[in-house]
Amino acid sequence: MQFSTFQLTELLIRFMALGQLALLFCLVSTKTRFNQTLARVLIACIAGYLIMTISNDALRFTPFRGVFLFLTELLPWVFWLFAYSLVNQTCSPAKWPFWFNSLLCLALGWFAYFFVVLQGQGWFHTFNHLMAIILLVHIIYICAHDLADDLINERRKHRVYLIVYGCIYFISLGSIELLNTNIKNSEYFTLFNALLIFISIGLFSIYQLKFIQHIPLITLKNSEEPNINLEQSTPPISDPVSRTFKKQYQTLLELMENGGFKQSNLTVKALALQLAMPEHHLRELINQELGFKNFTTFLNSYRIAAACEAFSDIDNIRIPILTIALDLGYGSIGPFNRAFKEQLGITPSEFRKNI
Repeated sequence: MQFSTFQLTELLIRFMALGQLALLFCLVSTKTRFNQTLARVLIACIAGYLIMTISNDALRFTPFRGVFLFLTELLPWVFWLFAYSLVNQTCSPAKWPFWFNSLLCLALGWFAYFFVVLQGQGWFHTFNHLMAIILLVHIIYICAHDLADDLINERRKHRVYLIVYGCIYFISLGSIELLNTNIKNSEYFTLFNALLIFISIGLFSIYQLKFIQHIPLITLKNSEEPNINLEQSTPPISDPVSRTFKKQYQTLLELMENGGFKQSNLTVKALALQLAMPEHHLRELINQELGFKNFTTFLNSYRIAAACEAFSDIDNIRIPILTIALDLGYGSIGPFNRAFKEQLGITPSEFRKNI
């Protein structure tokens, strides 16, 4: 079997990347801040992709080619689930409903049959590439949508990394797969792609090792959704407050008690300007001391309590719910109804009716 200089260099890089993946697999299996099940499957899919995309056909077309193809085509879907679980920590395999797990098993069975048995021969192969691009675009959307609202600095970094690197990279690969097979099969592209994967895995491994002894990604001193107290709308604060945030908390508390939460389109940046404090300090204060994961939930802890007080006042019985919602800073009735039901389990109309 003859190998060119490009192919030998590429093989060396790919095998080193596979070694990195093996170490990373052991790392996430012992202690990790990410979902272990999805992380392991993602690593296996990346390993399959590394083997499947080797430029030498003699190495790719082995008896296990169908398995490598299966892992490669499954990679965008696993990456989508993994990215979504990073953004939304309530999304994990342990919490998935039975119907979703059943549907997932059926989909995996079809993938295994089509790519392992049929070797990917059929229209579904192209369809899967199109779906992969759609899924990755969706990741960009969910990561960018609530980026400014996220109070957890590390998760904000994950969102940016997923947008700037992961999705753009996979979308580029999917586009090349669909539009130009000559680029995909060139030795220069396969060598560059292998080197990029090797560097990316190395950087991610270093990032993991750097924080492996740290607290898990989300460690809150209080629950994200504290119980509503109609006599006191302010959220709980850890006791005692750290000296770093004590003065800043008092300033924040005074502003909120004076109705600062009623401002429409209020953002972390705008609130930080009003309090004359750095934005990242305000994020840390609300997250680490008050226990909120995102800014909207923090505002809702005040707004929903104020709404309950307004509904309980007999003088407001003829005031429309929309008017009360707008007075509390909501731009429309929809977000107000969702926030109200999320915290109290009933709609504003049902709450007012019960009163």
